[in-house]
This record gives sequence, structure tokens and C-alpha cells, in this order.
Amino acid sequence: MTRDLCIMACIFCRDPQFHQWAGATARAQRWLFIGDVDMKVDDGRLAKRFILSQCQVKSRNELDTNPDAAQRFHELVRKPFLEWKEGRT
Repeated sequence: MTRDLCIMACIFCRDPQFHQWAGATARAQRWLFIGDVDMKVDDGRLAKRFILSQCQVKSRNELDTNPDAAQRFHELVRKPFLEWKEGRT
């Protein structure tokens, strides 16, 4: 079993650009972090919560074992983030 998507998700969670994109996406979707008044995704903990919510999983490990979660990761997280990132360069 590979851990490619889990590793990618962990890398995203440490990327300040991902924090910025996920924060903007969360605000646009009115995705609320309970207890996080400003809805900023400015650290790895909140970025992880964002990924878990978008992919409907309890652990990033599930991205490599659940085909539906993997598809959600690609469609809702990876592709949009990379397109956003490319548009900024």
C-alpha cells in the first residue's frame, strides 16, 4: 500500500500557501471551524481539519485506502489548490 495521498496532504498542511487557499475556500463555502472566530486556516492543525472535512474522512491515512475519499481529495483539494497556486505565479 502506498501512502502518497496521505503524504501529500501532510505536505499541504505545512504549506503557508495552502493555508491561504484553504482559508479563502472555507470562507467562500461558509465552512465554519467551531471555536475559530475568524475562519483562518493559518496553521497545520486547521489545514488538517479542512482536508478531513472536504474529504469526509477521520484520518489522512484514509486518503490512501478509501477510493471515494481519494477522489474527493483530488477534486476538492489537490486540483483546485494547484490551479490556484499556478495562477499566482
